Amino acid sequence: KIIKLLFFKFGSKSNENEVPIIIYNDWIGKNVIYDGFYEKELVETIISSLNFDTKNNLCVDVGANIGNHTLQFSKKFKKILAFEPQIKTFKILELNTLHINNIEVYNFGLSNEEKTISFKIPFNNNGAASQNFNGTAFYTEKVALKNYDSLFKNEVSYLKIDVEGNEIDVLQSMTKNIKLHKPVISFEMNSTVEERKKIVELFNELGYKKYYVQNNHFIERVIPVKTVFTSIFKFLIKRITPSPKKKLVLIDPIKLINTHKTYSLVTTYNEESVYKLNSV
Repeated sequence: KIIKLLFFKFGSKSNENEVPIIIYNDWIGKNVIYDGFYEKELVETIISSLNFDTKNNLCVDVGANIGNHTLQFSKKFKKILAFEPQIKTFKILELNTLHINNIEVYNFGLSNEEKTISFKIPFNNNGAASQNFNGTAFYTEKVALKNYDSLFKNEVSYLKIDVEGNEIDVLQSMTKNIKLHKPVISFEMNSTVEERKKIVELFNELGYKKYYVQNNHFIERVIPVKTVFTSIFKFLIKRITPSPKKKLVLIDPIKLINTHKTYSLVTTYNEESVYKLNSV
């Protein structure tokens, strides 16, 4: 209790450059309280690896949640289109981005066809919501999905996808734009081996053949398991040992497919595009 009180008094952060409104008992919310942003280092590493001037270009954030990544993108890109289908989460996204002029938010997800589906939303991690969530503590909600290519013609330079296993639907929804403009794409990889194989095959068809992930502190490789105790131990180790310079490193697609490891944001680009990664 004393540690918690000290943390909330001295450790929590809140200013105009960070996420002002969170869900306090949610995984993303807890990380925002601790570090100002969720996956801050990872997002900074990806953006710093882009070979083009982001201030002149459009970013699309699919699965924007409460706006954690959207707000980080807004500091770097000329304009951001953010898509979030959950109703309650979208209201928080609206509030978090209300005062930022270069963000447009939309209360629907992306799919190859327009439809309404039921989401299972876990109480302690709404970012893990999907049609196929197999946990026990969740509530359901009807959400709308629409086709991106039929609604938007903007030239996209960078696309972030975090949709809990619905990556193929999003890619099919944006196929025309992706083929035409060939944006750099970052996506979460958190599905079965069979689904991972289908995702990689679709990327190959679209001309995306190389995949990059952030290099990790050695303790993440030694102890890949995430529990309360391992997280505390890894936190302490990281504070007393040097961290490697954060950069994106090439990963073998076979390794990406044949694992149950979750990759927060895998980044890929089309070598024929003007939108690429710097030499990595």
